Amino acid sequence: MPSPTSRGKACPRNNTSKSPDSVTDAHRPAPNRRSSAKSRQHSTHESPHRQPGRDRGTGHPGCQGRRIDQRRGVRRTGRRCSVREARRRSFRTGRSDLGRVVPGVRQDPRRRGQVRGRRHPPRLRLPLGERRLRPGCHRAGLTWIGPSPQSIRDLGDKVTARHIALKANAPMAPGTKDPVKDAGEVVAFAEEHGVPVAIKAAFGGGGRGMKVAYTIEEIPELFDSATREAVSAFGRGECFVERYLDKARHVEAQVIADQHGNVIVAGTRDCSLQRRFQKLVEEAPAPFLTTEQREKIHSSAKAICKEAGYYGAGTVEFLVGSDGLVSFLEVNTRLQVEHPVTEETAGIDLVRQQFRIAAGEKLEFTEDPTPRGHSFEFRINGEDAGRGFLPAPGPITVYKEPTGPGVRVDSGVVEGDVIGGGFDSMLAKLIVTGENREQALERSRRALAEFQVEGLATVIPFHRHIVSNPAFIGDGEGFDIYTKWIETDWDNPIEPYTGGQPIEDDDNEPRKTVVVEVGGRRLEVSLPGDLALGGGGSNGVATKKPKARTRAKGGNAAVSGDAVTAPMQGTVVKVSVTEGQEVAAGDLVVVLEAMKMENPVTAHKDGVVTGLAVEAGAAVTQGTVLFELK
Repeated sequence: MPSPTSRGKACPRNNTSKSPDSVTDAHRPAPNRRSSAKSRQHSTHESPHRQPGRDRGTGHPGCQGRRIDQRRGVRRTGRRCSVREARRRSFRTGRSDLGRVVPGVRQDPRRRGQVRGRRHPPRLRLPLGERRLRPGCHRAGLTWIGPSPQSIRDLGDKVTARHIALKANAPMAPGTKDPVKDAGEVVAFAEEHGVPVAIKAAFGGGGRGMKVAYTIEEIPELFDSATREAVSAFGRGECFVERYLDKARHVEAQVIADQHGNVIVAGTRDCSLQRRFQKLVEEAPAPFLTTEQREKIHSSAKAICKEAGYYGAGTVEFLVGSDGLVSFLEVNTRLQVEHPVTEETAGIDLVRQQFRIAAGEKLEFTEDPTPRGHSFEFRINGEDAGRGFLPAPGPITVYKEPTGPGVRVDSGVVEGDVIGGGFDSMLAKLIVTGENREQALERSRRALAEFQVEGLATVIPFHRHIVSNPAFIGDGEGFDIYTKWIETDWDNPIEPYTGGQPIEDDDNEPRKTVVVEVGGRRLEVSLPGDLALGGGGSNGVATKKPKARTRAKGGNAAVSGDAVTAPMQGTVVKVSVTEGQEVAAGDLVVVLEAMKMENPVTAHKDGVVTGLAVEAGAAVTQGTVLFELK
């Protein structure tokens, strides 16, 4: 079996002479695709409630499926892209057989402050999918690719999923059996079981609609915030509550099940490095687990799938507490953003398996595959790590992907794209694979150093920092990362991005003397320091180092004397005060939403609110004055 290290920088795009059925996945390397914006479109072939902007990012998710679609003679539609006019140039019709550009994003009346007693209208919710989509597919002579609508409904409802997990004897933290009616029920649960408690959207995912309360007093506001986020992202605001495991790791099992009752776990992933309960870095297999923990995760994941009658690809997620306790979290009835790391280490094309399962075929393998090598995925998000990972919409003026052994990039953007605030912040995914975790980390450092995105803030500086952070690297005996590590333990050394251009001064640029061999003779040559990097290129060739950005210190909300300005472009979803109201430092004043995430703006000092310039539903740009404190 080929080693992960034998993979080149990209899989040849014209290698279509063989059908995907002519090679057994278990006996071939995982496809090493460098999937660019020119070959990618959102897919419509999976569950009926997959929505753009949930956690799948901008434009990149469907390239792998599209390649298999074409080989099997499947027509692919792009109608569900919801691509805004500003992104038209990177969503050419060549990416899919059918497609259209949506002129804009319809705004929920709740966001305009005009609650009309109805749910979010533009969402394709599950009941519609159950009643119309699958029967419609059959009438049209189409094959439904993905889990059954019944299992999507049962496992997509996190309360029902908990009931299924209990029947499967999966380990689980205490939680409510049904959605809570109001904040009072959350308070009652917290008083019985203690804090912290997690308030979670019953139909949510991707970290949206989830809030953790560490005190009883903050529960009402967090419950309201979780409900708003759930309505905005999923069209439904129901929430349930469970005991929150503090300092827990997020570990998940990638399952594949056919329609004949066969279920395997293709591998585990660790997704503990998160901000706002949304993943930033994933790796496979999950490191630093005991044999007992790994077996518990595998067996519980299979039992839950069998209890639910699940078939297709899916993810069963768990929390692993600091005391080693494993607790069921949820099931995602779809392929997730991070599935490539499992493909790389298991040697299984997960998208191809979905096609085979939909055709009624049995799994090609009956045993869980043994991991080969180690793989990391870094989400390249449009967020400013120097300002608490605030969303940072804007234009992409420079976009250069890394290459090299074990490097794969799945992206959905090109230079010139304008990234708006109406969708998820993810621009691309960098997947790096090596023979072991140490080699994968070393390759990741090089690839991240090569990755260039300019014009807007991204999380690349954070990734460059984290791959050398001792807590993330581990010492071979332990792993210090957990889901709240960024918010609680990480000392942020990254300066806020200001978007300024560097000042070039070639006369004062540092230089370095290097020895080169020309025609058999060794010569000393003086080079600019950024050209003498000594192996910084993908093939050991020196490459020009990206120039440093101009940055300035700052906080989450810009404060100039009495005035408080918007820290980002977004929409005001809540104003918690009135003109003339007295507030204390730290009190919530305004809540902004951008890229499907809520961001609170608090008072920076004691005072009286004056000049309140915004209301719910107002769109603001970065730097807009929100209010003043006198």
